[in-house]
Amino acid sequence: MSYPRAITVLFCLLLTAISVKAQDVSPVLDRESRELLDEWLSIDLRFPVDAARTSMEADATGQRYRVEFTSDDGQRVNGVLAMPADVNGPVPLALALHPMGTDLTIWARDDTPLFGDDISTHLRSYGYAVLALDARLHGERKLDGIGPREIIALAHGENPRPYHQMIANSVRDYRLALRWADEQPDLDTSAVFATGYSMGAQMTLLLASVEPRISSVLVMVPPYVERERSPVAPRNHVDGIERAAVTFLAARNDPYSSMPQTRQVFDAIASTDKHIQFFDSKHVLPPAFLAAATGFIDRRAHCWLPSSRRS
Repeated sequence: MSYPRAITVLFCLLLTAISVKAQDVSPVLDRESRELLDEWLSIDLRFPVDAARTSMEADATGQRYRVEFTSDDGQRVNGVLAMPADVNGPVPLALALHPMGTDLTIWARDDTPLFGDDISTHLRSYGYAVLALDARLHGERKLDGIGPREIIALAHGENPRPYHQMIANSVRDYRLALRWADEQPDLDTSAVFATGYSMGAQMTLLLASVEPRISSVLVMVPPYVERERSPVAPRNHVDGIERAAVTFLAARNDPYSSMPQTRQVFDAIASTDKHIQFFDSKHVLPPAFLAAATGFIDRRAHCWLPSSRRS
């Protein structure tokens, strides 16, 4: 049963009004970290993102496309755009960012405990097109001899810059992908949904901090990143998330982010429309998280999507 749009929008505004205001946090970075951050933030809006879009096999939900383009630093980027069924006019865009050690296929597979296929399918059922890219050093962009163990060692070693570059430039790739999506007649990028798990959640928070048109943020267990001056630690940037609705799903026994650390990041999010939920697990959330994730999608769809797409 669908409610009149005025009542639905009022309900969404009430959800915003009862949330808690976050504290302000500013990063204190060394020169090298600041240079990397400036590079990440300084996207040239004139850079032509000339992406190739080719049809793949359709699935039960709709048509799928392979997307390829060259990033502004010369790196080749690959992704998959999964469209909803019954496309009539421009459809809203969702971005899906995968965890470390996996790749973009996590959002289409049903053989993992991350339920990426369920989240993607749920978004598409509401009319979203879901775009997922391979992060740098992952999937088709993986380099021989560099896997999750090596990446984590870089993050905690004396020279974390390669790790910083992997995270920051993967976010950069998504920013450029958004520029490409702006030019697609069947995509609407005015109110983007972004979701990510683990490393993907970390990158989702960074992306949302610099892309104000991301209006919905769903993150699962983002790592804290303990280096005090890390340019890719979410806590140093989430004060830039000012207007998006945020659902933050966390674990009470996460080895990559303790409960106080998780609270610190959550409290630093500037938006007043935010919610956090803890689960009794380590870094991999229990299946119960899926209901919280899809419930957030339901609420956001009722706030922003046409009545014809609401269940």
